[in-house]
Amino acid sequence: MKVCERYSRFNDEGYEVLYVLAIRTGLRRGELLGLRWSDVDLEEAGKLRVIRQLQRRRDGGGGVFFSPPKSGKERVIRLTPPAIDALKRHRARQGEEKLKAGGLYEDQDLVFATEKGTPLDPPNIDRRSFKPLLERAGLPNIRFHDLRHAAALPWGASQGGAGDTRAREYQPHP
Repeated sequence: MKVCERYSRFNDEGYEVLYVLAIRTGLRRGELLGLRWSDVDLEEAGKLRVIRQLQRRRDGGGGVFFSPPKSGKERVIRLTPPAIDALKRHRARQGEEKLKAGGLYEDQDLVFATEKGTPLDPPNIDRRSFKPLLERAGLPNIRFHDLRHAAALPWGASQGGAGDTRAREYQPHP
């Protein structure tokens, strides 16, 4: 069974697309949580722009904020067909959540948001979803960041190795 299938089979919390994108693109958790729908082109180009990341405040004040990506540079990532499909399903599901929430939804155009439309807290993803998901799926206890490094593995085997240019155009991280 493929890793993506194992994640989605045991995922009942609506974060399937987060894990699919992490595995398929190699984006950092904060970069994924900082994505806005205006950064994503699912129709014509099948690409997304990484122009910000979401970070948790470390000054003791709590909360989150947006900052430029760790590299300080914007980059464009080409999406795989499974990632595009997952994002389309997620957008439809999110639209339903917005309707249910009505005026309580604070639309910030975030791809990954709470039921109220506000940014997700990065450590809560690990504690409330990712770690329990690994346990339910019988997968090793890894860090979310490890998905970034695992992203290149399927390409190495199926696309001719790390030197294959078709594989590299999908990967933001060697």
